[in-house]
Amino acid sequence: MLLLMVFVTLLVACLAVVVAGWVARVRHEIRRRELDLPAYLLDVATRLLPAERREWGAAMRAELAHIDHGPARWSFTAGATWAAALPSPRRPAVFVVAGLGTLVSGAAAVAAYRFVPEALLFVVTTGVVLTGYLTVRVAWPVSTPVVRSGRLFGVVMLLGTAGCVAAVCYAVRTHPAAGRDPARLFNMVLAVVVIGYVVLAARARRADFRVLGWAAVAATGCAAVWAVPALSRPLGVDGLPESTFLAAGAVILLAAVPAAAVTGTWRAGGRVGLWSGLLAALAVFLLGMLNTLADQAYVLDNPDDVIAFDRSGTADLAGFVIGDNLGGLVLALVWIPVVATSLGLLGGALGAGLHPRYRRTRDLAAELMRG
Repeated sequence: MLLLMVFVTLLVACLAVVVAGWVARVRHEIRRRELDLPAYLLDVATRLLPAERREWGAAMRAELAHIDHGPARWSFTAGATWAAALPSPRRPAVFVVAGLGTLVSGAAAVAAYRFVPEALLFVVTTGVVLTGYLTVRVAWPVSTPVVRSGRLFGVVMLLGTAGCVAAVCYAVRTHPAAGRDPARLFNMVLAVVVIGYVVLAARARRADFRVLGWAAVAATGCAAVWAVPALSRPLGVDGLPESTFLAAGAVILLAAVPAAAVTGTWRAGGRVGLWSGLLAALAVFLLGMLNTLADQAYVLDNPDDVIAFDRSGTADLAGFVIGDNLGGLVLALVWIPVVATSLGLLGGALGAGLHPRYRRTRDLAAELMRG
């Protein structure tokens, strides 16, 4: 229950920040472009259209400009936005993706019911949501440049996420007590986290390659900092010394400074923190699960853990310990990227001021190379 409360609090806080930022951006754009809200909403809806429908979108925006009556403008905007939201009939890939996603989700659900029934709700929820997400992405593609290094980064994230899911399924399969969840709360929390990682992995292919490069450096440094104690002490994430987390935070902070100095924006530091935090969290999860599953001498040293084990009603001590560590590791998938993003923003604020000096140094080096 404590895990759920912490996760929900973090989720609500993140959603509140996102909504507040979106509202502030909308108000700024409306004032800057001298538009009213119906015109802005129609502009956003039509500019996201694929290439073959953009002329129609421009015609709708021009038509709205000739409507002066307030309710009529809202009515026209609602109708045009609904029409823009409908997928193009010339996109058979939409139905192919939806069909394949449904088949794969159904097969995964059957396999989960047969082999890992404790994870059935997680598998069904993840499959349905990801199928819907992929269908929407195919129906309304966003025409932005794709970075090759971003594709590689996204593939690494997807592989790491798949490894985490496989580790959870293996743990629950071998120790059913680890996945005992009468309220099905753990399944839903894990599904939300996995879906978030998959969506962010899909967005990585469009990120700035300079940001991803520094993020990869930071994530590698964090993994190296955590690997030694994690591989030598089978205690999961709670067993890692605090000094390793401080060192990992310093690595992310130091990587965010040059990224912001090169790009000239403090936001680059935040992105370095986000991407490196995501990879670092996956590394912590996999290392923690590896050590927890490899440990054969499970002992409860904390009196509170002993009381919790007695109240759990299970005789499987290994399953109880694995489930307890699993909850902490799932929470780490959330708080590590949040903390890393905060450190990245701090490093970005420091590095953005160095951008003029970086440009002078770059220009001087270019002149020396030409000379």
